[in-house]
Amino acid sequence: MDNTNCSGWYGFETVFLGNKSIEINNVSIGVSDEATQNYGLLGLGYKTQTDTLTMSMVDQGLIHHNAYSVYLGSSNVFDNGHTSDEGSILFGAIDHANYIGSLTLLPIASPNDNVNVVLNTLSIANLTTGSNKTLATGHSPALFDTGTTHLVIPQEIYDALIDQIEVLEYDSDSSQLIGDCFELFTVGLTFDFMGLEMTFALGDFICSNGLSRDDGKCVLGIDGFDSDGFILGDTFLNHVYFAADLSNHQIALAYVNFKNGDADYEEDVELIESSIPSATSAKYYHQSSATASKLVVQTS
Repeated sequence: MDNTNCSGWYGFETVFLGNKSIEINNVSIGVSDEATQNYGLLGLGYKTQTDTLTMSMVDQGLIHHNAYSVYLGSSNVFDNGHTSDEGSILFGAIDHANYIGSLTLLPIASPNDNVNVVLNTLSIANLTTGSNKTLATGHSPALFDTGTTHLVIPQEIYDALIDQIEVLEYDSDSSQLIGDCFELFTVGLTFDFMGLEMTFALGDFICSNGLSRDDGKCVLGIDGFDSDGFILGDTFLNHVYFAADLSNHQIALAYVNFKNGDADYEEDVELIESSIPSATSAKYYHQSSATASKLVVQTS
């Protein structure tokens, strides 16, 4: 969906984690001869041709369950100073200190294929009055992808955002979505994942280099793309904590609790034995049989 690709060959290697304190044998490693990006990727999705890293860790008794949890931290200067927060990933465990409220379970929409969930509604939130206006509804796949920098949305919905949100501008010279840095925190987007509603200010999507413009405007890490699906890239994932249970085909999702080097921060790690602990199903979890296809922009 984001036009990245690579080609090459693969083999098997020993991988070390945690300052070489953890050894994982016979891990499939791909070596790219040609690629559209110049950095490596740690694939944590479903099995394709060979076992994944987490599958190998289960087989070798390093973790109990084919699952992991992700805390990305933040590079957004407006996140209450959380600009140098380091991210982390836990294999086979979650850290309850990394999220606010409770974890909500969502079924993976394409088991054994992509780590995605169903997005039912996208709304525009007035953060001053607390009101919401529906922008688009339906059933759209939303892919969790830490390898994508921005939130990527269908072009039709991207265009509707520009038309309906006054604080947004599209800069055709730079192909960037921009706005007054402070006004971007008066309007937000509400994502409804099968009854789990999560609201984020537009300012939450400001890029790590989003203050580099000379005109004082901020750049948003939201891109439009000619596709029916969403990619929940880093500018979205920075503001959530999520756990992926690939054995039970579930995602657990909550608002992030930024650490930011807090001296009072204490880990609260719990192993994922057979399912994600302390997580409850979304309101419409069992209505997942509806095929995820697309969201349709509302005209009225």
